[in-house]
Amino acid sequence: MDMKTDERIVKIGRRMAALRDAKGLTVAELAEKAVTSTVTISNAENGNIPKLSWLYIIKIADALDAPYRALIEETAFQALMTKIKSDKILYDGLPLPDEQTRKSAKRR
Repeated sequence: MDMKTDERIVKIGRRMAALRDAKGLTVAELAEKAVTSTVTISNAENGNIPKLSWLYIIKIADALDAPYRALIEETAFQALMTKIKSDKILYDGLPLPDEQTRKSAKRR
């Protein structure tokens, strides 16, 4: 495995973790949605996986409700993160927990 491949895998893993956090999901919840194990998710997020198949990248993107490009391209990733942050309902400048966000949205 060459250094370039390792660097790409690490970047994809970091983007996975950031998107998962931004969406308010735990490793276990993402694993369940993607029908994979928590160990596999954790290893991918930490760059401790020898390779990532396109099928796996697409599967994770679908589970994150994100375009697959957000995992492989920095520009698409940044655009999605900006959108996620701007879509959060704020209370005193802080994001509400997901449950409160859903309750607030239902009341509108």
